[in-house]
Amino acid sequence: MKIDFERIQKDSKTFRIKNDNESYIQTYPEFLSYFSNLKKIYKHNFVIGVHFVYGWMPTVLKKLVIKNEKQILDILNKVKNSEIITEPELKCIKESINNKFTKKDKGSLVGASKLLHFICPEKYAIWDSRVYRYVYGTVSQNKLNEPKLYLEYLSAIKEIVENKEFKDIKLEVEKACNYEVTPFRAVELIMFEGGRKRI
Repeated sequence: MKIDFERIQKDSKTFRIKNDNESYIQTYPEFLSYFSNLKKIYKHNFVIGVHFVYGWMPTVLKKLVIKNEKQILDILNKVKNSEIITEPELKCIKESINNKFTKKDKGSLVGASKLLHFICPEKYAIWDSRVYRYVYGTVSQNKLNEPKLYLEYLSAIKEIVENKEFKDIKLEVEKACNYEVTPFRAVELIMFEGGRKRI
């Protein structure tokens, strides 16, 4: 996956928060604060975190699978320690969230990405259909739910934020949000708002 730096740079100059996203922007720091104040993530924190993530989404949380609790918590605590998890670990988290155990529906990578972002916003970015649309011009629900593609997305964002001209892009987003954001969040927000324009 490749994200066009010049496009991100151009779109940052006109970046604004739409009125229907005000609650989304206002609640964001509260969710970050919840996880940043934890020394360790337990089952209780996982359950609460998943539910506030889905309170932030148009999709309803229908199923939470915690049968492999130790594995899930080990992975989430790796994320809390700023480690990048592997594709199988990401798949484990994804399949615990909104997994209806059908061939077609194998959990929600969108929901998982939001949870990972709130736990470690410096290393994980939110991934959803608008971001996908911004990158590819269309949306494929199957591709959207692929852990491998999400990890490629994180690498592509890392490349953007390491550009020496990125600092001004981040400032534009922070000006619109009226608070500080991580570099990964700045890039994702530009794509989120840009993906809206193609609907």
